[in-house]
Amino acid sequence: MGKKSHSVEEHWIWNCWRIAGYLFAALNVVLFVSLLTRGLDLTDEGFYLNWIKNPWEYSFFLTATGFFFHPLALMFPDNIVAWRLVAGVIVLGFGFAFGCSISAYACRWLPEKPKVSVSAGLFLSIAALSFYSCWLPSPGYNLLNFAGCLSFTSGLLFSAGGHVDAHRRRIVSSAAMISFGAIAIWMARPSTAFPMALFALIFLVVHRQREVFWSLIWAAVSTLIVSAAIVMVIGGTFQGMVDRYRLGFELIGLLRPPFLLSVKDQFRGTFSHFEWAFFLVGGAIVVAIVQLGCLNRLHRALHLVVASALIAIGICIGAKIVADDGGRSVARLWPLAAVIALLVAYLCQARVTVLAVTLLVMSVLVWQSVSSVLTMVIFATLMLGIIGRSVDSCRARACWTALLLCWVPIAFGFGSGNSIELMSGLASVFWVAAVMLMVVTLFPSVHGRLVEWIGVGFVCATFAAMIGAASRPYRLTHPLWQQTECMVIGRSSLPICLDPASVSYLQRIKKAALESGFIKSTPIIDLTGTAPTTIFFLEGLPIGSAWLLGGYPNSEEFTRRALETVPREDLNRSWVLSAPKGHRPIPAMVMSSMGLNFPSDYEEVVQSHTEYENEIHILWRPKPK
Repeated sequence: MGKKSHSVEEHWIWNCWRIAGYLFAALNVVLFVSLLTRGLDLTDEGFYLNWIKNPWEYSFFLTATGFFFHPLALMFPDNIVAWRLVAGVIVLGFGFAFGCSISAYACRWLPEKPKVSVSAGLFLSIAALSFYSCWLPSPGYNLLNFAGCLSFTSGLLFSAGGHVDAHRRRIVSSAAMISFGAIAIWMARPSTAFPMALFALIFLVVHRQREVFWSLIWAAVSTLIVSAAIVMVIGGTFQGMVDRYRLGFELIGLLRPPFLLSVKDQFRGTFSHFEWAFFLVGGAIVVAIVQLGCLNRLHRALHLVVASALIAIGICIGAKIVADDGGRSVARLWPLAAVIALLVAYLCQARVTVLAVTLLVMSVLVWQSVSSVLTMVIFATLMLGIIGRSVDSCRARACWTALLLCWVPIAFGFGSGNSIELMSGLASVFWVAAVMLMVVTLFPSVHGRLVEWIGVGFVCATFAAMIGAASRPYRLTHPLWQQTECMVIGRSSLPICLDPASVSYLQRIKKAALESGFIKSTPIIDLTGTAPTTIFFLEGLPIGSAWLLGGYPNSEEFTRRALETVPREDLNRSWVLSAPKGHRPIPAMVMSSMGLNFPSDYEEVVQSHTEYENEIHILWRPKPK
């Protein structure tokens, strides 16, 4: 009777954990959807929006993301909220597929044939929302790159996992996901395609399966066919596409440094002592949770301790993102610290603690001066290699797969062209997946409870990270919950809510522009260097580039070369948006180099103040001739 009573109580407690996880997952989705209607950055998001709306207007690019998302502009004209919702569905959908692929892979390869609960797939899809912990919700090249990595990796895992009897179906579906991921990656950031292709080859060598081989072959064939069609649509010919990329590399290269980091600079960025302490304390909590999960009997008090610890970690992550002003924040790297902590816990159980500590010290001493995030990934790689050599072949393959998952965020960050330390954290769902896979692989007898605990912890951490991002959104002067003034842009059917100062700035410019004869698709030369979103709001056409970037060493030369690609007729009838006292304006002399007499041949339409960098923007129109 006592054992039966204890079993009922234990079952009830674990149901409570699942319910808590589902509630947190629902809260994440509700919070995410509600935030999509708020906030609009003047810089990066304007670049994404203009590029999606008018992808064929520009003669050069380094990313074809605008072409990929252009159907959104056709289906939902000027509807930023709808574009964001579609992008969010893409992230959640591929996140769930990725979670299912992890479950299918574990069920196929591990001797126990573990049935990982649906909760794991749900938790991973929610963890994918950590991409938004740097609040830039409009679809852009980083989002497309992230979705491509999710699809590509899911296809690889499904090709090795799934039902043994469904060979043909598995090959077709896996090849489709790999192919879609590959196409999305090269269209978003071609530099990510090279490490991901290398990962696919390593995955094939590790598993040596016919299904994996044929999935990759069919994926390669379909990718080439579809890519050739895309090239013809975008560039007209292969040479036309090459010319666009060549000019893009040439012009963007003018802005280096610091717009595009060199490979060396990407891998430079070390943690402070406080940040190292943040990871060590969080890692110690994970080790303790794993040790508790391995106990034969868990009292209610232990469940409360675990719940309190997970909530505390979530609060710390959210607070750290707020403290870091929502930009560079090591809090996004916490899932990688959880991978390391889980492996340390296993090595401690295997009585090789000294080896684990020695590897940690050596890694820090050798690599800390190069890159802190690289330090952590290399340490995790070393431990996975050691564990993989000490277990049976099936678990060894799972270890090598987890090893590859640990490196996918590095490939994503490398492809972004920005700091690896900053960008890799946006793809932290791959580290979460590595944790889940290692829990099932290394702790088979208690994997169910650990998946529930750790899954709920990551969902809680994602919720906290999104709260932190909403508190300090990227390049916005107010939290998202203070963006309460709603307005409609262009032909959009859904309003977007901004702070009162931003609404006043935009509406003042638009009202004066319309009164002065501004019409839709009027070309505009943006000399502010910071306001592509303003042009999108005006329904104008930014010429030369979707964003003429100011404030970089060769911004003037970049602008001149970009404007040289514009027909003379469009230059002559272009309006001008300037910010003479802005923090990174493009010098007006660039207009003279283009044969345009600015400001003598233009008349001022309106001046409007923006709180972003506390600038005055001036709209000009050509004088009638």
